[in-house]
Amino acid sequence: MTVAFEDVVLARGSQVLIDGLSTVIGNDSCIGIFGPNGCGKSTLLQAILGELPIEAGRIDVRPVLATVGYVPQLRDLPPDATVREVLRKRTGVADAEARLAQASRRLEVDASAAAGDAFNDALNRFISLGVDSLEDRAPTVLADLGCEFTLDRLCAGLSGGELARVGLAGILLSQYDVLLLDEPTNDLDAAGIRSLTDFVTSRTTPVLLVSHDRRFLEATITGVLEFDPSLDRVVRFEGGYRSWQEERERARIVLQAEHDRFETDATALRQQADASRQRSAAGTRSANRAYASGRIDKLQRGAMREGATSEGSAVKAIERKLDRLNAPDQVRKVWSLKLEFPSPARAGAFTLDSTTAKQGDFELGPLSVSIAPGQRVRIAGPNGSGKSLLVDLLVGRLVATHGRATLPPVDEIGLLDQQRSVVPLQDSNLVEWFPETSDLPVVEARTLLAKFGLGGDDVNRPMNTLSPGERTRAGLALLSVAPYSALVLDEPTNHLDLPAIEQLEQALVAYRGTLIVVTHDEEFAERISFDQHVQLERH
Repeated sequence: MTVAFEDVVLARGSQVLIDGLSTVIGNDSCIGIFGPNGCGKSTLLQAILGELPIEAGRIDVRPVLATVGYVPQLRDLPPDATVREVLRKRTGVADAEARLAQASRRLEVDASAAAGDAFNDALNRFISLGVDSLEDRAPTVLADLGCEFTLDRLCAGLSGGELARVGLAGILLSQYDVLLLDEPTNDLDAAGIRSLTDFVTSRTTPVLLVSHDRRFLEATITGVLEFDPSLDRVVRFEGGYRSWQEERERARIVLQAEHDRFETDATALRQQADASRQRSAAGTRSANRAYASGRIDKLQRGAMREGATSEGSAVKAIERKLDRLNAPDQVRKVWSLKLEFPSPARAGAFTLDSTTAKQGDFELGPLSVSIAPGQRVRIAGPNGSGKSLLVDLLVGRLVATHGRATLPPVDEIGLLDQQRSVVPLQDSNLVEWFPETSDLPVVEARTLLAKFGLGGDDVNRPMNTLSPGERTRAGLALLSVAPYSALVLDEPTNHLDLPAIEQLEQALVAYRGTLIVVTHDEEFAERISFDQHVQLERH
């Protein structure tokens, strides 16, 4: 199996995302696609799938009948859909079955060779995707993932953790020849990430994936396609995640050295030109003053002016040399998240004393937790253990059914929830909503949003069209407005690119309020250095 790119040009509107990519991805390759949010990573996956046209070049998947599967992150599901229907769609089974039925109906009325070929292609796809075995395989995979429900269970009422496990089951059950994964680790717990890692590393056919989870990337990828907006190109690196980091740093050092040499040489030539200009001007002024005072005659003045003119010729020679000086590839100033959380005058404290809370059929607790002012606390546990419910309890969204909960005032707590519901999906746009919510003047609000990569086009779009990454950045921008006594963040690294995650880490390390974070990102947790862990278990 191979995916071959030949001089591929890919655009989104008037923006060129890829300009002349040529590379081949073969068996035993797991390629991470890196780049800042909005650079075109997901667009590239859809182009490979054939759902988006390319401007020029070719993308060939070989052999011709190879099946290509694009598995995006599981989003909101129709409440009346069953788990079976979700799995059939994510594994391509539903589409393969529909194609086979259509080809069969055509064959009943069309005996041509083309109709026969279409039926054979549909049948081969049907078999290769495991349509006939999905019903037998699915219950075992769901059980292995801890899903205590049947294929006939409606999605309505499933928790976030249960939906994440259904999404993972869709990946584990897939039998595509080429697999394209878009943020597959989002919302997965440690056990889910281990299952996904085992699945990806055991494959012998091409995998291309977009992910921000550094531990997962380190364990899985064998190469990198990097969207480098600073140089307007897509670069292929061979080797794993750490090798890419090291190579990228070496390339940065070399480029910086080349740039520094260019600037040194250019500065020296500019200084020479400036000195010659000053000598030329000074010579001319001196000749004129001497002639005016009668100290020299016209002939002598002419000689002095001729000397000044020769300095002018020297300036032109230096300028020509400066023009011939080859500038290296210049790293332009590319947007990066500018994040800082103001530290409060006092940090918040949280106490749960034999506290229980209930949401639907799920009950959390009894739980006793004491969080002192300024502590940094990680909430961990498998999907379905109640982490997001605990977040709702701590921020006052949920009232305890038993026990005691002593919390800071609600307006002193900054929240970024897992669903990013703090940035509502509505018809109004950010430039209308953000100033009102943040109490900032419109100009200041637009300036702040721009620091988070949300420019004119983004802030004027209806908020229900914002991507999860854009809503995450808008939520973080809101948290940066006021000095909250506590920040409560539920999976804050989801939907952020790697540079933004690094900025978030630095901002949280510098924050001096109380910090409570739900995260499955082990690299992120290690860098934050939590001093208390609240471990929940699934009942």
